[in-house]
Amino acid sequence: MICARCNTPIPRGAIACPVCNAPAPPAVKRPYALYILGAFLVLGYTVLILLAWTEPGGAPPPQTTEGLMFWSGVFGYYRAKRLGGSRWKSAGLGALLGLLGAVVVAFIAGMRA
Repeated sequence: MICARCNTPIPRGAIACPVCNAPAPPAVKRPYALYILGAFLVLGYTVLILLAWTEPGGAPPPQTTEGLMFWSGVFGYYRAKRLGGSRWKSAGLGALLGLLGAVVVAFIAGMRA
């Protein structure tokens, strides 16, 4: 870390800058759970699109749409919680994106039928 006031390096674990005694910024935690959930969402969308593309008439079951909406909403909520913003608006936007993803998968499956 670097002190914002005097631009000197602050040792790891220090509470204040050793030169100007300014308080050290808090350590930044990486949102690993958010990364993992995002990776699973991308994997889920990819599997659904590939199944709809390769299987003739491979439309997803209705539970898939609800699952995509739910997990995309959870991802939006936690993204806003970790990175700032309105949590419920982000959850609603994530749910709408999940619905859009399900519509795209159904459209691809309908084209391939």
